[in-house]
Amino acid sequence: MCAHVNSGAAGGAAYSLAWYNAGAGGAPKWGSGYLDKVVMENGPVFSDIEQGCEVTNGVNSQYTTICNNNPPQGQNNSWEPGCASSTWPQGSNGTNYLLEYVDGDQTNVSEWTQAVTSIAYPACGSTLPHQTSGASLNAAWYNQSIVCLPSGNCGLTQQPSLGYYQNTAMSGWLCQNVSGGTKPQNNSAPEGQLFFYQFQNPSQLLSVNAVSNCPSVEAIEGGTVSYGSTSYGPGNPTPSAAAIVADMTGGTASCSAMGLARAGQ
Repeated sequence: MCAHVNSGAAGGAAYSLAWYNAGAGGAPKWGSGYLDKVVMENGPVFSDIEQGCEVTNGVNSQYTTICNNNPPQGQNNSWEPGCASSTWPQGSNGTNYLLEYVDGDQTNVSEWTQAVTSIAYPACGSTLPHQTSGASLNAAWYNQSIVCLPSGNCGLTQQPSLGYYQNTAMSGWLCQNVSGGTKPQNNSAPEGQLFFYQFQNPSQLLSVNAVSNCPSVEAIEGGTVSYGSTSYGPGNPTPSAAAIVADMTGGTASCSAMGLARAGQ
């Protein structure tokens, strides 16, 4: 099976991969390791719900860099896996990607993750002055995240399956900037980064694609992107949506190629 998912659905696919064995390595078994290829647009958006929601005195201030070109986690590669042809900004310009849920998304996340909203139990991403989410609520948000790790004090007995999916190819299609702006206007791209960063094995079939000049928030299919040796988007013969189709259907990491590789095991 293969999956093409967008935004919240990208979160759903990542939960399936990490927590329900959809991306398990090794020979496929019934009920596990059943996704051969996963194409994720704008996400996954629930990688770390705590970083998206937590506030101190009404301020979130949680940022990240997407596709850092410094060797991560002791690896010798010069880019994060999947980022070799990246156009993501680096240095001070690369830390502009805010992890906070904004533009109404914080209201939805509040409804999904908690039953009470009050001064003592603030809503996700609250901007009320002097309001702080507190350790217990921060922990609850983290425990519901895709990337809930013992190193981050995850309170769950079960651990997610992250790091390497031998039989599952993945690609992220994230908005690098919105037309007329310098960065995405919501946190779908940086939340996606927190998930893809977990895959440091150089054998993992992964690409993290930067779509520039998105016409609006998460509108990556109308932006500009370079995929393979071809440029897609406005001013080019084919739209950026065609690059996503090519990703799913062509090459050694395509849906069919991954399925055939499994069949040959």
